[in-house]
Amino acid sequence: MGRRYGLELHPDKLQLLQVRCNGGVRRPDGIKVDHSSTLSYLGSTLSNDGRVGSELSRRIGAAKGDFEKLQQVWKHSSLSRYRKIEIFVALIESKLLYSLATACYTVAELRRLDGFQSRCLRSILNIGSSFLTRIPNIEVRRRAGLTAASHRLCQQQLIIFGKIMRSDTDGPLKQASFIPGTLQSTTDRYVRRVGRPKKEWIPTVLQNARRVVGNGSLEESCTNAQSWKKIVKNSA
Repeated sequence: MGRRYGLELHPDKLQLLQVRCNGGVRRPDGIKVDHSSTLSYLGSTLSNDGRVGSELSRRIGAAKGDFEKLQQVWKHSSLSRYRKIEIFVALIESKLLYSLATACYTVAELRRLDGFQSRCLRSILNIGSSFLTRIPNIEVRRRAGLTAASHRLCQQQLIIFGKIMRSDTDGPLKQASFIPGTLQSTTDRYVRRVGRPKKEWIPTVLQNARRVVGNGSLEESCTNAQSWKKIVKNSA
């Protein structure tokens, strides 16, 4: 298809990430493409086991480095606390959370995210550790006027979920997410492996969406984009 417009594949840029499969893939010139367990795509690291722990560690490490580079800003006496928090959200937190809403996380990983946020806010607000000051992270976030990073991540996931619900029934988003005519995840049609099932994006976000809607209709709540964003924003 791309040849019609003068496009060609660059053999040296082909990368192969095998997920639960074996067998090789060959380039147009017949050379076999080497596969790897991870690869970089659009600034993120993808893993063949579907886990995001390594990517989350990389994101937190990068955000920590950026935060330390701005120590003069956090300690600047001429800047108000409100302005420092604005800078933190714009330069550190937004970069940390970018595109993370497309993955599913364990409770421990969400705690790591919230823990990093709290440590940064304690440094900005000049609040010592909870062991010394007896001030919990909830109070630190309240003084900063921010919600937990995990809560913001959940809200971003719900916004994406609303787009999926509003998409066409025959569209790729709906077909890749739900069994036709139901709100069951497409993975429910496959035979489960022995052992504890892994957390999946659709079932996890669907449960949060139903909690946000309460007794209302989920399909009707997602019909309008603006009203759905307002529901998500006001969710506790």
